Amino acid sequence: MAGPTSNLPTISSAERAVTVLIVSHHEEDHDCLAGIFRKTNWKLYSARNCTEASGILRTTPIAVVLSDCELPDGDWKVMLQVAGAVPTEPLVVVASSKVDSRLCAEALNLGAYDVLAKPFDQAEVTRILSLAWLHWRDLQVRARRQSTRERQSDYPRRFSATA
Repeated sequence: MAGPTSNLPTISSAERAVTVLIVSHHEEDHDCLAGIFRKTNWKLYSARNCTEASGILRTTPIAVVLSDCELPDGDWKVMLQVAGAVPTEPLVVVASSKVDSRLCAEALNLGAYDVLAKPFDQAEVTRILSLAWLHWRDLQVRARRQSTRERQSDYPRRFSATA
């Protein structure tokens, strides 16, 4: 029987790697998630706070940010702002040991992709992060198509004869 990680999106050599930034000051979160994704071709990056995460996001194209609810120098709302300020605009998934309807509603209303409960369940983590990555990838494809259409529609205006 296939395990939860067997349903993860895989990437071909022609595609860019699936990238996830884990932002948590809890070492057990990093260890658990590293274990979940150990046998995949996903690239995991780790940050212990918002400042470290911001540095990674400025220099590394990240698709999904998994942010702990509370961080030493901010919280998941700060991570939403940080993620929204980088060109790749990664999707943010919030993780908390105190998930309730209020947190879920607030996170989703402010722009988070989803909320994960801690302790992490391997199947739920792989499902949510896989869906987040697929959604992020689709957004990137749509943005490229839109950009191409805009350039193509601008072509006749730029090169039309005006005498």
